Amino acid sequence: MKRVVVSKRIVDRLIRAKLVQLDGGLEVQALPVVVKRPPNGGCNWTVPGWTGDARAVDQCQRKMRTYLEFLQDQFDVTD
Repeated sequence: MKRVVVSKRIVDRLIRAKLVQLDGGLEVQALPVVVKRPPNGGCNWTVPGWTGDARAVDQCQRKMRTYLEFLQDQFDVTD
């Protein structure tokens, strides 16, 4: 499937909006999306890390995993 190319800012906003919906999500911030070299035509971006309380970060990362996979299947980003 071909991905839609959007700005990093749009993906960052989608991630922040989803975090707000999660229990503990207000305590966690995702670092801004960065462009990476895609392996085998994969997604060209990643979330390089998270800030916040370690337990809240771990919990939110687990809850966000499926959503991030969905976003990575749908979108590539421009630099």
